[in-house]
Amino acid sequence: MIACKSWVLVFALFAAHVAGQTCPCSFAPTTTSQQVVLTQAGNPSRCQVETLPVGGCFCVVGTGDAGTCNIDTSAVRWEFVGTSTDVCTSVSNPVALCPGNEASFTCVFDDNVAWSFVCTIPQSQFPSTAVTITSLTATIKQEDNFTFTGDGPAGTSFEVAYSTGNTILPAGSFGNWPDTPIKLDTGVIPASGTVTFSDSSDVASITLQATGSGIAFAQNSVSSGNGASFLFQTSQEATASGFESNEFFPVFSRVSVTLIAVYV
Repeated sequence: MIACKSWVLVFALFAAHVAGQTCPCSFAPTTTSQQVVLTQAGNPSRCQVETLPVGGCFCVVGTGDAGTCNIDTSAVRWEFVGTSTDVCTSVSNPVALCPGNEASFTCVFDDNVAWSFVCTIPQSQFPSTAVTITSLTATIKQEDNFTFTGDGPAGTSFEVAYSTGNTILPAGSFGNWPDTPIKLDTGVIPASGTVTFSDSSDVASITLQATGSGIAFAQNSVSSGNGASFLFQTSQEATASGFESNEFFPVFSRVSVTLIAVYV
């Protein structure tokens, strides 16, 4: 989890005013900021800098416009170690959690790539069209599986690489939904001249924060009585070398998407 650095500073400034695990808080609209992002866990861990959506609630002195927030004391952020530009470590980063209610819905889709489907938080999950959405997340779990067949000269080395390309529309509504990790298979074409095998990727899971434009898109849709909908798409990103002919078929990508909108 990568949290907005400004939350850390605000929390430090107002820690003395926090009672227990709550604090008076205000809401900051979503913007973008450069954040240190974990790319490889280990000893040492590796990070890189990415531009990500940030915003949400933060603790204040006195009365905030968002009421009273619970505080997530388990949250962390990542920092580079010393002058390193890739070795990093996690540090405690308590953040304020916006009050309000949640509207959520989980969609599951499993089909031949390429596919597209719309996931919607139904309007019935919201008490009225007059709510204000303060944050929106999409938690995505994805797994690929495919069968490959290739023909070529016996004894020839081959390499097969497969990944599923991912997109969410409208563009820019959420942080980046990464393509699935590349699955690489290598070997030597047997005497039969034909290679056939099936393979699958590990389950990839990610939670994406909606950007300001994504929240605005969902807000306009909910205000019109249509719920909050986004389009999820996949595409094949496949290569094969060493063969005279080859085919990736069938290729399936199974995805579950949980959309959660926090509103007041």
